[in-house]
Amino acid sequence: MVNAVIAGVGEATLTPQGSGRAADRMAVEAALAACRDAGVDPAQVDGIVKYTYDGAISTMMLGATLGAREVRAFIEIPSGGGSSVALVDVARALVLAGRARAVLCLRTLLGAEWLRQMTTGDPLRPYYLDGVNYLRPAGWTGYLHMFAALYEEYAARYPSMSREVLFASANLMRQNAARNPESIFKDPIPREQYFDEAARTVGPFTRYDEYASSDLSCAVLVTAEGFTDSPAREVLIVASAQSHGPDPKTWFDLRPTSASYPESPSSWAARAIYDEAGIGPGQISVATLYDCTSFTYLDLVEAFGLCGPGEVAELVKDGALLSDGAMPVNPHGGDLTCGYSAGFRHVLEATRQLRGEARNQTRDPEYALVSAPQIGPTSAAILKRPERG
Repeated sequence: MVNAVIAGVGEATLTPQGSGRAADRMAVEAALAACRDAGVDPAQVDGIVKYTYDGAISTMMLGATLGAREVRAFIEIPSGGGSSVALVDVARALVLAGRARAVLCLRTLLGAEWLRQMTTGDPLRPYYLDGVNYLRPAGWTGYLHMFAALYEEYAARYPSMSREVLFASANLMRQNAARNPESIFKDPIPREQYFDEAARTVGPFTRYDEYASSDLSCAVLVTAEGFTDSPAREVLIVASAQSHGPDPKTWFDLRPTSASYPESPSSWAARAIYDEAGIGPGQISVATLYDCTSFTYLDLVEAFGLCGPGEVAELVKDGALLSDGAMPVNPHGGDLTCGYSAGFRHVLEATRQLRGEARNQTRDPEYALVSAPQIGPTSAAILKRPERG
């Protein structure tokens, strides 16, 4: 049986938003870096999977620019943050089906352009944000309203999830970031600044609870196992899944109103990947979880069974989620500190962790969990470190 692996990862230099760089150039830079990392000639790329409408080069033009001899699949995924691991899932499916042998997955994002998309209606765009156009007249202005609703529902069930925990959560990611030279935000957040009402944005959140807006482009090359000349660096994709859960809605939904809540699309993805991988949450060595807010990744820790219901606040207080803690989460600092990638850069971090090449390396990880957000459609995967000779 053919297995699919992550053979290469690459990215353009990450900077805060406003770099002035061209998205197309960044995308090509990241794609070439992933091919170079894998030791694969760009001409061998025969599949390209990317985010829908990311403002960068089209799949067709990217293939031509790379000099790809025969691209058998051009695919775009329209699920926003939920697309992050979905790209890898689709690439893996192409490889397992024998339709392609070297599939390039790509995410390019200009921070200012993304913020514009998040706050401006566009009825002509066939994109996941179209659901927002119906909600804005009621005052629903963006993703923060949805995650604030999720937080309030969670805090009503588990009062331990206080704003003190959010404050500690945001600083926890900055502690991880302080060990990663690439991070944008490394300094601790002063208490008086965090709890200053002027810092509040939506619901419980402050500007310190939100992701770091940046200009970036990331690429992952998924190949058939043994396709490269460096099998010792090929990270096995042991399981991957996408799910909209049992109660499909648009991305900007009110998950607490669902009849299945607190089940989420992530709950369904979690069961699928653990079943396929044949392992349980206790065997996960490191997790890279979607973190557009300081609450988002905490909720995902529970959704994927890395702790019991209502227990994650204690993990924050105990420092268990730090890179040298009992359950390392986002050792690179995540999108909260490293620049918002809609979660796709988490795939690169998990790969580097399993190879032993991360800037803030955890202790000898064997399995890594990667997850998109808990709202649907979402996606997740379990990766395994290369076999050691």
